[in-house]
Amino acid sequence: MKREASTYDAEAGNALERTLLAKWRASLSDSDILTDTLVSQHDVLDLYPREWGMRAPRVYHAECRQLVEYPDAWCRTVADERLVVNAKCTRDYKAEVSPVAWIQMQAELAVTRADAGLVVYGQKWIADYISGPPEERGPIDVFRIDPDARAQAAIVQVVREAWQRVSVLREMEAEQTKGAEAA
Repeated sequence: MKREASTYDAEAGNALERTLLAKWRASLSDSDILTDTLVSQHDVLDLYPREWGMRAPRVYHAECRQLVEYPDAWCRTVADERLVVNAKCTRDYKAEVSPVAWIQMQAELAVTRADAGLVVYGQKWIADYISGPPEERGPIDVFRIDPDARAQAAIVQVVREAWQRVSVLREMEAEQTKGAEAA
């Protein structure tokens, strides 16, 4: 059975992610978990005029500049841990972090060198966003992800190998263009 194209777009996704982070932050207001205010990339982008076309703050890996991350948010705990936060709005309920979200968080941890990561799931938020009012959205669940040095090294290696292949393809394209111009 062929899956229908989604009516969900990037701008709507960013708005929904922003709402998720704001709602989660509000739920922490009486908490002693965080010492710094949770900073969202959306809050940072609001500081610039929209016509400037500013993108989310990007962070490069210290040893592999091709590995770039755009953290959704970041904060510090009372134990002085630096945390990177990844907001995810789901179509269905997630009882644990998906493998894709875990890999993405390992890449973010490798780049930011944060002490840990938090995946904040807005459970069933996408389906509810499309078909129902905001007050009917599912719960917000938070999962802590600790750094995995082996996974991070593998991610860096894959990125390096991929960019080596891109370089070869670019050289081939340049040679083909020269040949076509000479003819």
